[in-house]
Amino acid sequence: MIRAHSHHCLACLVHECKRSLLRAPSRHITVIPLDSSKPDAPKLETRVLQRWAEQTQHPDHATAMLRQLPTTDSTDVYTSRSGFLRCLRALHWLHVAGAPAEELLESWRLLENIGHDEARSFLPCDLAEIFSLLASCERSSTELVRHLNIQCRTLSRSFAAEEIAQVMRACGKLSFRPVQTFRKLGNKFGALLQDPDGNGVKGSQIACVAATHALLQISWQSRKQERDLQMWKAMAVALPRHLPDMKSRDIAVTLNAFAKFDFSSSSIHGNVSRMFSTVATRLVPLVALSEFPPRELALVSNAFAKIRAGPWAMPLLKTISACATPQLQSYNEQDFSNTLNAFAQLRCRDPMFFDAVSLAVAPKIASFDPQGLSLVAHAYAKLQFRHDSLFEKIADASMRLMDRFKPLHLGNLAYAFGRLQIQNKQLNLCLADEVVFRGTIGKTLQDSSDLYRFPLSPLERLTQAFARLSISDQRLYFVLFDMTRQRVRELTCHEENGETELLNSPDKTGAIAPTALSGHGLSILLSAFAKSQSNFHSLMRWVPKQVTGLQGQYSTHQLCTIFNSCSKLGIVNSPMYTDLISFAKLRVPQMSPRSLAMLLRGMARAKTSNRQVIRSAVKVISAKLVELDVVDACALFVGCAEMNYRDARFLRLLAAVVRSRLGEVSGSQLATALACYAHMRVRHLAWFDAILFELFKRQHELTEKDASNIAYAMLLLATVERHEHELQRAPQAGTGTHGYPFDTHHGVLYSMLAISNEHRNELNYPAVYQLQIVELYLRLLEPGVYDAMRQELKTLLAKARKVNVVVDDYMQNSSRLHRRISQWFTRVGLHHRSEVFLGPFMLDMVIGNRVVVEIDGPSHFYRDTNTRTASSLLKHNLLKAMGFHVRHLPYQEWQQCGTAVKRTMYCSAFWKDVLAASEDEIKAEAPNRGPIAEGADPRVPELIDILDLVLNWQSGQGPHPSIALLGKKLEPKRPQQSLPAFYETEPPEIDDVAVSRLKFDVDAERQQARSEQELLAAHAEAEAALEDDRQQSISSIQRVRLDSRKKLEEGHETNVMQDLHDIMPRSRRKVIRHTSSGLFDQDALEENTDDSSDEEPEGDSLEFQLAEEKEPEQQADKEHYERVQILPDQTRDTGSSDGLAKE
Repeated sequence: MIRAHSHHCLACLVHECKRSLLRAPSRHITVIPLDSSKPDAPKLETRVLQRWAEQTQHPDHATAMLRQLPTTDSTDVYTSRSGFLRCLRALHWLHVAGAPAEELLESWRLLENIGHDEARSFLPCDLAEIFSLLASCERSSTELVRHLNIQCRTLSRSFAAEEIAQVMRACGKLSFRPVQTFRKLGNKFGALLQDPDGNGVKGSQIACVAATHALLQISWQSRKQERDLQMWKAMAVALPRHLPDMKSRDIAVTLNAFAKFDFSSSSIHGNVSRMFSTVATRLVPLVALSEFPPRELALVSNAFAKIRAGPWAMPLLKTISACATPQLQSYNEQDFSNTLNAFAQLRCRDPMFFDAVSLAVAPKIASFDPQGLSLVAHAYAKLQFRHDSLFEKIADASMRLMDRFKPLHLGNLAYAFGRLQIQNKQLNLCLADEVVFRGTIGKTLQDSSDLYRFPLSPLERLTQAFARLSISDQRLYFVLFDMTRQRVRELTCHEENGETELLNSPDKTGAIAPTALSGHGLSILLSAFAKSQSNFHSLMRWVPKQVTGLQGQYSTHQLCTIFNSCSKLGIVNSPMYTDLISFAKLRVPQMSPRSLAMLLRGMARAKTSNRQVIRSAVKVISAKLVELDVVDACALFVGCAEMNYRDARFLRLLAAVVRSRLGEVSGSQLATALACYAHMRVRHLAWFDAILFELFKRQHELTEKDASNIAYAMLLLATVERHEHELQRAPQAGTGTHGYPFDTHHGVLYSMLAISNEHRNELNYPAVYQLQIVELYLRLLEPGVYDAMRQELKTLLAKARKVNVVVDDYMQNSSRLHRRISQWFTRVGLHHRSEVFLGPFMLDMVIGNRVVVEIDGPSHFYRDTNTRTASSLLKHNLLKAMGFHVRHLPYQEWQQCGTAVKRTMYCSAFWKDVLAASEDEIKAEAPNRGPIAEGADPRVPELIDILDLVLNWQSGQGPHPSIALLGKKLEPKRPQQSLPAFYETEPPEIDDVAVSRLKFDVDAERQQARSEQELLAAHAEAEAALEDDRQQSISSIQRVRLDSRKKLEEGHETNVMQDLHDIMPRSRRKVIRHTSSGLFDQDALEENTDDSSDEEPEGDSLEFQLAEEKEPEQQADKEHYERVQILPDQTRDTGSSDGLAKE
């Protein structure tokens, strides 16, 4: 009974205990078995270890350590907790003391052969000690460490901060990556940091935990990332208050660990950002007062560069540069690279620091590896610091190591030299050969070595750099394009197959490679290909697919760059341009003036337009004129001129920008702005006077292309003024017999023609075309200006007149509208010739001898208006001056003729012009014929009568309309005597020998009443003057200029001898074909718009009001300008004459 009752009570007691345990909160209890109480057995040592112990400084202690080693006879000694620790400490002491490692292998094997049950007896402090001793002995026992990690996870809640730091530090040294153990210990470490008391957490322990995670690449991105982020959040909050107690090394490694793991997409991004901001502020006095070693300074700056710190980090970087300057001699290659790269990434410009670094780096440049060379060059280029001596040494060192450069380093090196425009022919050739070799022969080695596998980023940088360095090797650009196409194809295939994990895996630097060609990369590639004129067929087909595939995933600046580059490459793809314009519509208000300027130029070059985009762009630019650069203003002038977009208010604003910043505009850009503004038919005489005067002063900066553009622009100005006065029926304004601008600026015209004469062998088709029009205008409409011209300039124009333009098939220049109208003219009996070349012009249709029909398409009118362009007016005036009866056929009128009846009536109306021209021709042939009697029939029938004749002829019931109206059949023959008489005369052949070198004719001198003694005296005087000039190094041309200037100062009229140099010898005359149609200097604007900077520059303030009073120097220049205008034969190089006079 008693036993049964006691058994029943015991069962009830157990049941109650279970219920109480379920109700009570859970408590973790760790059961640790007791150590064995058996005495230690004696250990035996080998003879080698015994002899080694006797030779040590402390043989007794060494012998005692040897007796602690484990043996096979006493396994229970080293399997217990205390025995294992004693054996491990003995092995550690012997390892540090230098005992033979081979004799200790058996002891290590026995010690590491413990099981999981034995490892369960270790406490957290034991685990920390065991990990530290194993790391110190560099024993990487996988099985033992696995058992220890299991025990660490079991006891993770019992660890202290120091023990956690020791375990993680040991794993880092042993290169073990126990992710689960680190997460368990990390959660405990975060809890300790959040404890108000702190539990003794130190800054060095924070540094150890953060640095170990970064070393083993144990990221916070996992399934349970919110739990892992708690540790990083606690460290970010606690780091600023532990900063004063931390060493410089701990601060550097902690900041780099936070920078390595990108927290921008995490929930603790704000905590990490505030941590870096606070640390940057508190580090300034610490760095200034304490001596940070070079390595720590480089790591700190590198950490802030990785997170792309804002302006709040500038004081810290300035302090780092001040502290680093005295220590530059102790910097190594890696410290230099990290520091310079950090300053470049954060845009911290410190010229004194970079100058000091260049002096310190130059002697050590030979010891730099390829990565260091590329980083140093890239840093100086990114901040626009040019040190030619340093870059010359970098180039020499790079050429020796070129075969060891990785693709990324090649891209950075080429980018640096291209950004700073440093031309090193040997390095350029070496870079090009290396890229071609790796892209052709080394293409088969892409899978075996990273040296031959180019990612997209290096390809973009290489292409951009070669284009900036003006390397015109099309083979090189094709290789770069081929590798880019291959890489894009591989990435696209990976994405289609769903292999996103491989693509999104971080590389060694922690960065994730792009999965496809981005908008930034495509804009860089297209801009470089466009600049190098690499328009091969495969590229032209590949680009539209890539642009369309982006589906608007690019910034506004990238969109404009892509549009402009595609149009410059000559890509014809309407769907692509339509998509780009549709994306641009919504982004116009967000675009900068530079981006809008590129967009408008691209639209003009691609011959596509959108009214909404253009008007929105004009509104945005008008409101942001303060941000507008002079280069952008000139680009906008070109875009508006090429699109024929005439907004007088907007153009006047652009003109005000250019005039207010004349000091920032080059001569070529100013000439381009003048040509475009004159083309837009805006009367702005004050602006044109100022610009022409400025161009006259800066004529030494102009090329032959600029000179011909300026001369042609002056013709457009004169045509517009003549047309305006004809509309007002008022006499043309002018100070003399000439019209504007030749009344006050004829000297500018002579100077421009003189520049063309000097560079006559470099004239292209547009320049020759403009010179031909200049001669026609001056001889027909401004004969006084032509008569006052020097003979050499007249000869230049006469030679240019003889350059023929040959077109094999004239119908290839005819538009569809032209061909349709030509067919209808033939149907109504108006036989004609199409595309007739007449001097510099091409006449659309010529009927008979004197009737010219010009088919005015949209290009003859300004956009969205019925106003004719200035060039159309110029052609009309010249044809009228030649004696032609010019009739225009606007495309708007033809579009209104939608039926055959209307078109027949419209085309038949042109018979009246034929009859009027015939009447004028009869009057011209018989000038003495009396006037027509009053009431006589003028023989000009009505339109209804002409229609009857046409319809009867078409139905075969009547004669040809020309027989009925003119009395003779109208044949489509070439017009006779269509050109002026001077056009048929041959230009005078001029001897190449100058007049000053002609032979001395004594007989001619005798006829001028000079005796032989006078001639000999004059000859001796000339020889003496020539000898004096030779001693003073004065050439004959300089002597002529000095004499002309002396006569000018004395008030005498100059008599400059007529230089009769040969301008275009017959042996060099060539037939010039249509190769270009632009009349504006596009290259003058490309020099400064190419990403001289990766970012968009900030604009300067705009001053609209110009001072009315001139400075004394400007007033003197103005007076000199007016004097030269009076003397058109004066030589134009006045600056050299002044310099010689001063000598």
